[in-house]
Amino acid sequence: MGGGYQIPLHASRTAELCPIASLGLSSGPNDVLGSGVDLSSRTFALGASVGAVLFRTQQLRILPNAAFQFADTRATADDGTNSASASQSYALLTQGTGFVFNSRFSLNPSISFPIGLDGGSTSFGLMGAMNFGR
Repeated sequence: MGGGYQIPLHASRTAELCPIASLGLSSGPNDVLGSGVDLSSRTFALGASVGAVLFRTQQLRILPNAAFQFADTRATADDGTNSASASQSYALLTQGTGFVFNSRFSLNPSISFPIGLDGGSTSFGLMGAMNFGR
């Protein structure tokens, strides 16, 4: 779950800065390989995103964007009697391009680069959204 707020960088709203925060909670897998150990994790991230209109028609807008976030992930293993946790802080750089169709639907393919995350690797994402407002 995450949230942000758009702050126009120009009166024409062709570029915007968005402070962002997110929280991810996961539970499982449980009883890993029949061992009785349950796994869970929590990730908190805080940062900012910036995007600008590159191309605009009534039907389509193309918006390149980038985000930089500081994150902390805590993983826990629990067997019902004992619990062990480990956490790691790192940064995350994400670059993407948003495609907005008819000001109602959007797709944003992206690529994310973890910085300072042990064992971290580049990941690809695709996010979609629908505007229910005006």
